[in-house]
Amino acid sequence: MIEAVIFDLDGVLVDSEPLQFEAYAEILAGYGKTLTREDFIENWIGQGRLPDHLKRYGIEASVEDVRRAKNELYTKFIQDRMKLRPGVEGLVRRLSREMPVALASSAHPDSVNAVLDRFGLRPYFTVVLTSADVSNNKPDPEIYLRASEMLGVPPENCLVFEDSRPGVLAAKKAGMMVIALPHDLTLHQDLSAADLVICDLRNLRLR
Repeated sequence: MIEAVIFDLDGVLVDSEPLQFEAYAEILAGYGKTLTREDFIENWIGQGRLPDHLKRYGIEASVEDVRRAKNELYTKFIQDRMKLRPGVEGLVRRLSREMPVALASSAHPDSVNAVLDRFGLRPYFTVVLTSADVSNNKPDPEIYLRASEMLGVPPENCLVFEDSRPGVLAAKKAGMMVIALPHDLTLHQDLSAADLVICDLRNLRLR
């Protein structure tokens, strides 16, 4: 029985992954590095931490300097170009009236807060977790287990919405049900571990 719902943010609630890619690609280009779409899909979406990515690219700049520059650019994208995925606002609003709803994102808290404020989504979430709240990134289940604990709902009674393979695996390792919601950048990932794969949240009914 579903007693709580947990949403990932990037790619699930907002169509953000192409903007994330564009922001990181522009910043890395400033250091003479090329971030390809293929590498972003394979190694960045839903997994990895910025220090590890910079090390892999041989960039010795301060992690905080790179993050600050990326966040400034990405925040501008959020304000000017980001959109909610179709059906998101109605679904989140409806679910928040029926049960506890959490957000569990691997993104930096600055990015998460900017999105929540831009679209007025914050009131719908009982719990909000970001990369700052966990030690291990997806596909490790830590963030979902912590969300379950904070919601006071057993993992087996939590339903997760994810867009990427690392996210789906993290939720399944936590013992949760998962609906995968792929987009253009994750459509060809192996999402077979999910309980259900859909491409549109509109008209979705959980009960």
